[in-house]
Amino acid sequence: MRSTFSGLELARRALQTQQVALNTVGHNIANANTKGYSRQEVITSATGPYTSPSNIRPMKAGQIGTGVSVVAIQRQFDKYTANQWRLENSLLAQWSQKKLGMEQIEAIFNEPSEGSVRRAVDEFWSALQQLAIEPTELSSRALVRQAGITMVDAFKTMDRQLEQVDRDYDELLKGAVAEINSLLNQITDINRRIVKVTAMGDYPNDLLDQRDLMLDKLTELINVDMEENSRGDLKLSFAGVTLVDFVGLGTEVARFKEENGAIILVNSNGDKVTDEEGDEVDVFGNILHGKVKGILDAKDAVHRYRGHLAEYALGYVDAINKQHNEGFDLSGENGVAFFVFDGEEIDIAGLGIDEKIQLIKKLEVNPEIMKNLTKIAARENFDPENPDANLGDGSNAVKMAELRHSGNLSYAGKEVTFDQYYRAVIADLGIETNETIQMTENQRALAQQFELRQEVFRGVSLDEEMTKMVQYQHSYAAAARLTTTIDEMIDLIVNRLGIVGR
Repeated sequence: MRSTFSGLELARRALQTQQVALNTVGHNIANANTKGYSRQEVITSATGPYTSPSNIRPMKAGQIGTGVSVVAIQRQFDKYTANQWRLENSLLAQWSQKKLGMEQIEAIFNEPSEGSVRRAVDEFWSALQQLAIEPTELSSRALVRQAGITMVDAFKTMDRQLEQVDRDYDELLKGAVAEINSLLNQITDINRRIVKVTAMGDYPNDLLDQRDLMLDKLTELINVDMEENSRGDLKLSFAGVTLVDFVGLGTEVARFKEENGAIILVNSNGDKVTDEEGDEVDVFGNILHGKVKGILDAKDAVHRYRGHLAEYALGYVDAINKQHNEGFDLSGENGVAFFVFDGEEIDIAGLGIDEKIQLIKKLEVNPEIMKNLTKIAARENFDPENPDANLGDGSNAVKMAELRHSGNLSYAGKEVTFDQYYRAVIADLGIETNETIQMTENQRALAQQFELRQEVFRGVSLDEEMTKMVQYQHSYAAAARLTTTIDEMIDLIVNRLGIVGR
């Protein structure tokens, strides 16, 4: 037969369990607005009944319950949904970053507008047409010179702005790499603490939340491979290279490093990490998504459109120079190069795109023309025996003006004129920008969808927690009442039984 005192133990277990449940509810309510917090739930189970099956157990109707105990305080977290959200959020970060870059490029090209390259080229073209009508007028020549200066300034200003965007993204890349390494170090530290808590048989719920928050931030920046063991320990790797290893293995881990606009993997000694064949690990090729991927895509776009600008600008001024050389100035001399590079004539044929980009910085109107307007070669023919015969000839100015609608530039595999080339660049810029905007919005919708699904599992509902609080409060009060009842029973046995007749 069970002792009367066993009822006190049963009541104590009930009180203790409801108290733990109330504390957990309070913890949930307190962290309802904590970023990365996952709702916790108390898992209870009936304790072992009295008596246990054996050959010497007393004869009775059946087993008698002994109360309740807390089995675990479980974190409500779904790994599959979390990983899906991380992927979609990483893609959102990539497209959002590229979108910002494309919008910056579009703002710099700023077509159509008063200060755009196209407007500057239009003014140069108009000035040449005016010169063709009045080739001997110094005012018309001054207009051509000024229009040439304005066009050069437009080319150089746009290139300088694009170059600044590229530099800004280099700094952004450095910051992202530093943040990645910081997060890897934090995850390594939290890993150790999680393993210690798990080894003691406890549930490191809040530490797991902290680590998952770090993982959310990390995967938003760059893609990593994750592997978790039974201890709750986590291993992170990139392109087969270990970044965070399981606690206690002592494996050499790598960190990222930004170097002249590129990203490499280095070991603890700062040496580049190589693969099994001794080759440097291809970091760029393995960055699939995340903010870093968006930065690299934006940098690539900036370089691409700087290249288009250089191809157009240098191709156009080179054609102007060649045609200008064919004409004659007011003194009857062959035309000099209208545009030069820091005072020098440079043949751009055979130059690579990066070399052309660097040349734009040196582009200027020929100092000889800056000093002497008569050096502008507007006429096509000159008779040495009769120098004044063709002073009113503006045929060469006409041919220079017509170059805008000629040329042999190549774009998307097709031969196009200078005007068609620039129009195609602007059109593609608009298309690419709109595409990134659309992809960003689509990706945002997907990320929000998985974020809402995450909230179903891990989010704290204050209404639900308040309901549980009332439920546990009543259970606690009932357990307390049970304690009082059993106390009265014991008091009756101890102090009142056997005193009849005294």
